[in-house]
Amino acid sequence: MAKKPAYSRRPENGGAPTKYSPKMCEQVNPLALLGLSNSEIAKALGICPGTFEVWIKEHKELNQKLLEGRELADGRVAAAMYKRALGYKTSAQKAFVDRNGVEHIVTITEEVPPSLDAAKFILTNRQGQRWSNGNGPEVNNNIVFVSNDPDKGDDVDTDSTDEDDQP
Repeated sequence: MAKKPAYSRRPENGGAPTKYSPKMCEQVNPLALLGLSNSEIAKALGICPGTFEVWIKEHKELNQKLLEGRELADGRVAAAMYKRALGYKTSAQKAFVDRNGVEHIVTITEEVPPSLDAAKFILTNRQGQRWSNGNGPEVNNNIVFVSNDPDKGDDVDTDSTDEDDQP
């Protein structure tokens, strides 16, 4: 049995003319940056997902813009996850009305505490052999306080809450 030629919707093969335009590269990048899937991007461009997959393979510049958008989005998410793992401070302006009815706007600093879930996620993915499911350091009920105050030196206070350590 003879092998069928590859299917293509190009005018020279009797199909409809392609809707592809180099301008679509600039449309694909921000859509990828938003985290849209290939089929969602295809829908936004008004084409079927199969056509978009073919275009990605045929047009290197389209594929490059798609990858650039995704890498930038992934980098932003990774940076946000890292920031959340460590905790951070943020400033915000708040408005309030005093007893005399006068409105005041003040800048306050809010502290977002570190997220253990974010830290575990990062460490499990970066150092999986050390941090995955019980392979990490032992966790006990000891709380260690380390001072960041240079006047206090490197004093470390330990507060043990283990019941076994009680007399």
